Amino acid sequence: MDAGVITEQKKIVKPLGQLISTPLDKTESGWPELTVTGIATDSRRVQPGDLFIAVTGLAADGHRFLAQAREAGAVAALVEHITDDPLPQIKIENTRRAMAEVAHRFYDHPAAKLKLFGITGTNGKTTIAAAIEAIARAGGLQIGVIGTAGHRVGDREIPAANTTPEAPTTDRLFIEMLENGITDCAMEVSSHAIKLERIQGLKFFGAVFTNLTRDHLDFHRDLDDYRETKFRLFTEHLTGGGFAIVNIDDPAGELLIDRLSGVTVWRYSLSDKKAELRFRLMDESLSGSVGVIFTPVGVHNIKTPLWGDFNFSNLTAAVGVALALGYPPEAIVGGIADFTGVPGRVQPLRGNFPFNVFIDFAHTPDALRRVLAAARPLVRGKMRVLFGCGGDRDQGKRPLMAEAVAEYADEIYLTSDNPRSEDPVKIIADVLEGFADPDRVIVEPDRAKAIERIINDCKPPDSAFLCGKGHETVQLIGEDAIEFDDRLVANRCLTRRGYSVDATGKFDRR
Repeated sequence: MDAGVITEQKKIVKPLGQLISTPLDKTESGWPELTVTGIATDSRRVQPGDLFIAVTGLAADGHRFLAQAREAGAVAALVEHITDDPLPQIKIENTRRAMAEVAHRFYDHPAAKLKLFGITGTNGKTTIAAAIEAIARAGGLQIGVIGTAGHRVGDREIPAANTTPEAPTTDRLFIEMLENGITDCAMEVSSHAIKLERIQGLKFFGAVFTNLTRDHLDFHRDLDDYRETKFRLFTEHLTGGGFAIVNIDDPAGELLIDRLSGVTVWRYSLSDKKAELRFRLMDESLSGSVGVIFTPVGVHNIKTPLWGDFNFSNLTAAVGVALALGYPPEAIVGGIADFTGVPGRVQPLRGNFPFNVFIDFAHTPDALRRVLAAARPLVRGKMRVLFGCGGDRDQGKRPLMAEAVAEYADEIYLTSDNPRSEDPVKIIADVLEGFADPDRVIVEPDRAKAIERIINDCKPPDSAFLCGKGHETVQLIGEDAIEFDDRLVANRCLTRRGYSVDATGKFDRR
């Protein structure tokens, strides 16, 4: 079975009347007896027997594609307004909200049989989920993961189109987990997913709040709306008697705690002694660190291949989740020792070159500042930083990203990220506005050439940080997704310089 798709599951057949209770209108009276064998929200993926749900998305309106859905074999469509298409249509008020409710009914509420732990916040979600997975593995356990860097069911990986998928996809993942004997799931929950009702109807045993910094303001009204959307995971979806694990090193964490009741709250921090979960650093280098994690049930001495306050904070949150799920202390210590991180999160390239090269996903002012501030005292030579800003996204963060890089980098390489429909040169001009001395910035719009420049400029014992795209394997230019992987491009540049590299393409999750 292709690792990129959800495994084939037992065929489900249900009358439409069991899935939809109170329609506002319909095009034929016999709709409740129509037999449904699947759910689709993309007309290009409709299979014979599917119910097509017409959702008005950010880029397209599903109501325009009823003909394509009908031709592909859809038996009916759930709509917000009746169209002229002859496909049987059932009108309801909000198809996006109904999508989740219909999916849960169709798949018999698989999430209710799982312990779901949701992770939300601007940064750290992917690392926390993967660290929990590593701890589970060290204890001989399996856990499902749904998130940005891919969804995992045991050893099987499924590429992710969204951090948090739409409900029909999520439910099929839950079913596959249950069929494989997995009852715990760590799920990254994005603000988009909460706002767009993708987690409607899900109840979480526990939830983690990492932090809140400027991001996605092209989607949210403002930072307040972004924050309030994140908080809904805790105020609307957390079960009574469950767990809330909250970062109190972020001011938004304290604000969230004030709104919580009926759940166990564990605060985590790198410095605040009132936190139930606290990390104390003993030794740190770019090759790894040693520290102590204080918890409500004991103290753990840990060794980790990771470095940086952002990683220590994420590991502390992961330990809290592991304890809430009942994982043994020896699994916690062993899992953290084995956990080398996740693809594209300060991921070191391996080889015989006498300097450091890291691939990182940092694409917000705060994320850049966190990574570079943590690395600055550990870098022995020059800190060289390559970055860019995405197109069709929050333009206000562009000069702020420049300020963050200028504060820490010795050499700055400004390039293109995912320009999408914008002119890359215009994006770069916006970024340059944030530099007090733009003349010190090396500008190269072609990302491959920029990577070659930074690699060729590196001398021992410099450290190069290629920021912005991380685990991504394509570059979005116009309407095209061009194959592009920072890691592979950097490895080719290192090879041309005569160094040997680990070009297997694998990242050790252990």
